[in-house]
Amino acid sequence: MFDNTRGREIKQVAIDPVNRPDVQAAYRNVYGSLQSGFNQDIIIPLSAAGDDLTIIARYSSDFINGEGQRIDHWFNRINADHGNHAWIDSVQYVNGHFQVNGWHATNQALGKNHHTLIIWDASQGRELTRIPDVAAVARPDLAKAYPTILGADHAGFSVDVPLLPAMVTDNIQFVSRYSSTADSNRDYVDYWFAPQQLLSDHRNQGYLDSVNVQNGKLHIAVWHATNQSIGRPYHTLIILNAQTGHELLRYTTKQYASRPDLTRAFPGIVTAGQSGFNVDLQLVPGMGNQPLQIVSRWSATQDANSNYVDY
Repeated sequence: MFDNTRGREIKQVAIDPVNRPDVQAAYRNVYGSLQSGFNQDIIIPLSAAGDDLTIIARYSSDFINGEGQRIDHWFNRINADHGNHAWIDSVQYVNGHFQVNGWHATNQALGKNHHTLIIWDASQGRELTRIPDVAAVARPDLAKAYPTILGADHAGFSVDVPLLPAMVTDNIQFVSRYSSTADSNRDYVDYWFAPQQLLSDHRNQGYLDSVNVQNGKLHIAVWHATNQSIGRPYHTLIILNAQTGHELLRYTTKQYASRPDLTRAFPGIVTAGQSGFNVDLQLVPGMGNQPLQIVSRWSATQDANSNYVDY
C-alpha cells in the first residue's frame, strides 16, 4: 500500500493466493495464472485513511520482506473522497419533539469520535440547544455511494430534538458536527444544513363555542389553537367590558379539554388537540348590563402579563 499523498509506503502484507480458473482460461500460457488471485484485508494507519493510495501487487524472491528480485504492478490510484457530504432525510413531529433523520459522511471526521447535532436559530443568529453523543446509524447505502469514505457505512443519525418556542416561527438550521473533544467546541468539522421552517402553520385560530349562565355562574366553552402556544403553558380567559376595555375578571389554568376534532381540522398545529377549555366563572358586577368581550390568552407566566399570544 503506497501513500501518494505522503510519498511513501505505509503497509506491506504477504498474501495467500486465490484460485482464479477464469484467469487461467484467459491466460493459458502465463505461468501461475490459476493462483494469480488475491482477496486481502489491509489495515492502514487512521491518519492515512483520507490520503490518495495505490495498491502495488508484487512477486518477489524474498518471502520475508518482499524485496530481492521482484516484479511490481501498480494499480490505478484510489482517490480518496475529500468532500463533506450530508443530507437531512426527514424531520417529523412526534409526541412533543422533532425526530431528525439524516447522515453526515466525510473523511475529515477521522479521529473525531464525538458526534453532536446543534440546533441553530438562523433568524436570531444563536444556538438553541445541542444533542451530544449522537448514536451512529448503519447506512450500507452510503458505503456504496461513498466507498472511499471511512465510516460511511455508519454515517447515519436519528435524533430526538425537544420542541422549543423559537422553533414555531423562526428559521431553524441543523448543524452536524464531528469533534475530537467531548464538549465539541474544538477540533471539529461541521455540516450546516439549509435553514427551514419546522412548523409551517402560523395561524392563530379561536372560537367561542358557547357562553351562558348555569347555576349562577358564567359558563364558557372555547378553543384557541395556535403553534404559538408552544412554550406558553398557561391559558387565561380575560373578560372585558367591550365598551370601555376595562377588565372585569380573568381565569388562568393549565387544564384543557381534549379536542381531537381540532387535530383533524388543523393538522399543522401540533397543540390543536389540547386547545379546548370549559370554564365556569363567578359573576361579577358589570356582567349583567354591559356588552362583554372574551380574550383567550396563552402565556409563559402564570400571571399572564408577559410573553403571551391573544385571540
